[in-house]
Amino acid sequence: MAQHEKRYNIGLLIANITDAFSNDIAKGAIRRAAELDANLVIFPGKYIGIQNKYEQYDIKYEYQYNVLFDIAAAAELDYLITAVGTIAYAYDGDQRKAFLDSLGNTPVLSVASEIEGYDFLQYDNRAGVSETVDFLIEHGYKNIGYMVGNLNNSECAERFEAYKESLERNGIRYREQYITECDLAHESIYDARPFLERNPELDAILCINDIVASKVYEALAEKGIKVGEDIAVIGFDDQPFCRALSPEMSSIRADAEMLGAVSVEKAVNFLNKIPDDRHYVKTSFVQRASCPTDDMPQTGDKGHKKYAVEKYEERTHLENIFIRDTMMFGGDTEKSYSEILKQLSCIGADTGYLYVYEKPIGHRVNDTFPRNIHLLFKSYCYGKTLFSVPENEQKLTVPEAFDNIHLPNDRRRTFIAVDLYSAENQYGIALVEPGNESFFDEVELVTYQLSSAVRTIDALKNQNILLAELDRKNRNLVSENERIAAELGVAAKIQSDMLPSVFPAFPGRTDFDIYATMTPAKEIGGDFYDFFLIDDDRIALVMADVSGKGVPAALFMVIAKTLIHDRAMGGGTPAEVLSNVNTRLCENNASSLFVTVWLAIIDLSTGLMTYSNAGHEYPVFRRAGSEYEIAVSDNCPPLAAAENIDYYDEQMKLESGDRVLLYTDGVPEAKSAKGTRFGTDLMLKILNSNNSLPASDTIKLLRAHVDEFTGDASPFDDVTILCFDYFGNEQ
Repeated sequence: MAQHEKRYNIGLLIANITDAFSNDIAKGAIRRAAELDANLVIFPGKYIGIQNKYEQYDIKYEYQYNVLFDIAAAAELDYLITAVGTIAYAYDGDQRKAFLDSLGNTPVLSVASEIEGYDFLQYDNRAGVSETVDFLIEHGYKNIGYMVGNLNNSECAERFEAYKESLERNGIRYREQYITECDLAHESIYDARPFLERNPELDAILCINDIVASKVYEALAEKGIKVGEDIAVIGFDDQPFCRALSPEMSSIRADAEMLGAVSVEKAVNFLNKIPDDRHYVKTSFVQRASCPTDDMPQTGDKGHKKYAVEKYEERTHLENIFIRDTMMFGGDTEKSYSEILKQLSCIGADTGYLYVYEKPIGHRVNDTFPRNIHLLFKSYCYGKTLFSVPENEQKLTVPEAFDNIHLPNDRRRTFIAVDLYSAENQYGIALVEPGNESFFDEVELVTYQLSSAVRTIDALKNQNILLAELDRKNRNLVSENERIAAELGVAAKIQSDMLPSVFPAFPGRTDFDIYATMTPAKEIGGDFYDFFLIDDDRIALVMADVSGKGVPAALFMVIAKTLIHDRAMGGGTPAEVLSNVNTRLCENNASSLFVTVWLAIIDLSTGLMTYSNAGHEYPVFRRAGSEYEIAVSDNCPPLAAAENIDYYDEQMKLESGDRVLLYTDGVPEAKSAKGTRFGTDLMLKILNSNNSLPASDTIKLLRAHVDEFTGDASPFDDVTILCFDYFGNEQ
């Protein structure tokens, strides 16, 4: 390569970095960038154009990663390599061109899709498909189906045309029923099942990629059809996992690492004004046991080695350290921005740089993300050495985030951009320098943990502002009772809005039902409940009661609820979550408040419920067809009552029709006008007298009996009840 004075900054825009294709492109690009002495920034978004396509699979917020593409456009790098063929696989050619046009004036290479007006690099899709179909027909396969992907995708369309031409060339009639469009990833199993039902006579299936082919394996196994004996299956890409399947999967080898490497070469040649007219990377058929023939060569030893158990345990331990320490920061919010980077090196990052927006940016699925924005450069780390950026040096433009004096400018570097978000709020970005390629597997963990930490710091900053404002008003506006009452009403509304209150909460789910209610004894209370999906197969249930009442309890409730939610989403058992949150709440707890918590995580596919109790009321369980019973279990101290508490996990297997009812002490300790208590015996009697009511009616009935019992007496405590019904796969 010709020498040049500047080390170029090249951006690589890809879809999900953990997907095999994107992963390999990134690996090839990193290696070639190192050889050519070019800086590389990887922007791992997701996919565009599918925001509403798979809502039933709970991927509502996948779109948020794609803010990284807007950041790449605004970064003013020297060149952008864009894997538009995968990022925008659901788009047609005009839509893809519009996406590339939106990247601004930076030179762009289109990867895996030929777009008018742009240099491009893609696989020679036709050659590998033609070779494969010719091979199948030559060896006696006649009924050859094709799961072709999305025909709006130019690569899918090219492979489809090659398939048809090969059939015609070999004198085989093309049958439209042997073709089906499909998703390009794991949801393709829902396309494979009806395809197999319609075409039981197929003796071979060609698939648009290896992931789709692996899902065809699963669909065939469900029907008792043996791959390699009853039918041949061929993928595309020849990813490493093809050799791990049983039988080993035949595939069309498409070297994504070579695609990434050549892309970087073309970028550097362009910037050095060296002509480079390469546009295609070769593909070829690789036969394995999923496509047997009499003359098939022996594959020999696979040569694969699994990670040793101790190596896996070491990685898991290091990930847990990172998860723990991203949330182990103190009350100094500015210092906290550096502390959350402390353990990045444990999971394979050499350096890290943290940028937050001046204030969180609300960004819904169809919103245009602003590009003319500023970032606050809060902190960075070299290994375990942490640095905070002085406040007067923090404000930067987006281009300055990728080119400033704190970056390692004395050497070549590769960064992975990490999007920091929570729900519909964008908080900023991080640039992380991977020590090796295995760090790709940690990118989503880093995204979730840093996002959770930055969101918590923002919440703590807002809490400090709120506390300072409340203190000022309490000192200066003591006589203005009406104004204080109005503010308490707003606080009560805010507190109420923090609790899930729209039912049915998950209208698309039939494997469970849930209902809950909370009535504070005063304007605002300390009780709270929560429930949320950790992923598609796990749900968390929370019932809690903060000591005390009023504003202090409500503020403590906000902090506790946020910490429990964020820590549970980060991974771990209920006991691990409670231990971590206890440590956090014990810091700077000048008011000596504490909170009782009952936390469960339920595996919805198996019914296994793991739960832990931090000083809370025992739950009530009802097995299907049986009566309600109090479930006595280990009961540890409340959160924030003392440091270094060991919490314990217990487990119960839920079956279809089982119910879990949670409540706070406002139910059994409700008092009548005569001073008698409602009690758990009366509670069980009422529940068992109305055993078959739905969850919502059960709570309303119990609440009505409590109100009738207390009569005109002043409310003793907040009354909070949650009812969870498990149906499993039988409803």
